[in-house]
Amino acid sequence: NVIPKDCTDARVYNVENKYRTVSELLEKVKKTSKENGITYFNDENLSVKGKNFVCKVASNEKVSHTVNYAKDIIKKTGLLDDVDYSVRESGEDVYFYLKHDNMIFFDSYIRVKCTKKGIQEIYGNNWYSDKITEGSMAETISPAQILIDFAIQMKFDKNVTVTKVEAGYYIGNRDEAVRVTAFPVWEIVVSDGSVYYYD
Repeated sequence: NVIPKDCTDARVYNVENKYRTVSELLEKVKKTSKENGITYFNDENLSVKGKNFVCKVASNEKVSHTVNYAKDIIKKTGLLDDVDYSVRESGEDVYFYLKHDNMIFFDSYIRVKCTKKGIQEIYGNNWYSDKITEGSMAETISPAQILIDFAIQMKFDKNVTVTKVEAGYYIGNRDEAVRVTAFPVWEIVVSDGSVYYYD
């Protein structure tokens, strides 16, 4: 069953970034990576665009367990320092989502492309090593009502089915704000791979 049964009011969270910009975070990450023997996290391989960064690696090693290997490498970069996170796997991609009270923040994650040859790319989206504190309560819409609204509003060129509905949080665009509010949302995934967020 893809539809969650329970629906209650949800906590709103205050999200305070430890680093004002992604570039400021990466300066710390480059230093920590070098100290731990990771040489490819450098200016030559890194690029930053707004709240995102990408590190092109294309390593050529022998890796037997890609998830464990990716986790070990990311820990050595310092990107996971003082952060609660959830690990998810999708094909060659290993995702590290920001997490608090067992709820993930859908738009704050590190994606590691890891093959049997090792790390190929590290991508960060809205990742600032955040400190999270509790805010007020917010009313949430039931998953059944969300799916009704979704079916009415969305138009697809072909038939699709909903494959997953999950509750979590969404931070959105920070515009270099030090502190923002993360609101509860429903993530809806459909069979063509598209992902939608409803609050």
